[in-house]
Order: sequence, then structure tokens, then C-alpha cells
Amino acid sequence: MKPSKLESILCKQWTIEFAKMGNIELTEVPNTLDFNLKFNPDGTYEVKSPNDDNSSGTWTYDVERRTVELEAAGNVKFMIKSITKDNLIINLDLGEDAPPGLSNLELHFKPS
Repeated sequence: MKPSKLESILCKQWTIEFAKMGNIELTEVPNTLDFNLKFNPDGTYEVKSPNDDNSSGTWTYDVERRTVELEAAGNVKFMIKSITKDNLIINLDLGEDAPPGLSNLELHFKPS
């Protein structure tokens, strides 16, 4: 996907629909995962949560690898697994720091 095409699809506000751990779909999203994302064309994004614990970071598109990575505080935290105009899937790989069962989590969003 060309960077301009990605930007036109990505740069808007996204609302979380559900989370998925392996084959288990969590329609009741835990409070820690209840947030919206707003992507900006300048390579930044904002995390907006209901309790006003908002944060921000940067996103970068690696054209060769065809991946979008999201960073917060200098650490890569998320990778976009799939994106269409109606659906955004983010893979959150916490690795060894994850609570049991949460090492590989998919977050599914829809446009707000």
C-alpha cells in the first residue's frame, strides 16, 4: 500500500469493538483495554480512554516490510496487523512482561 493510501485510511479516530486472545473473543473489553485511537497525518497518535488517562505516541510505516508500528515512550508497543476503511486490527505482543494468557492479544477497532 502506498503511504498516501495508508494515511487516508488510517488517519481518523477508531473505537475499540472487541479484543481477541487466540481463538477467544472478548466482547466485554476489560477496563485496561477500553480506549480509542486517533491517528494524525503527522505520524502521531493519541490514546483516549474514558477515565481521561490519555497518552500519545508516534506511528511509522515501513514500506519494505509493509508494517505500521506504534511507539510510546520510545518503545514499540503495537503493530497493525490489518487495516481497511472499516476495520483496524492491532496486534499487541507483550512478550515476557505480559500477564498469563495475555502475551498475544488482538485489538479490533472500527471507525468512530
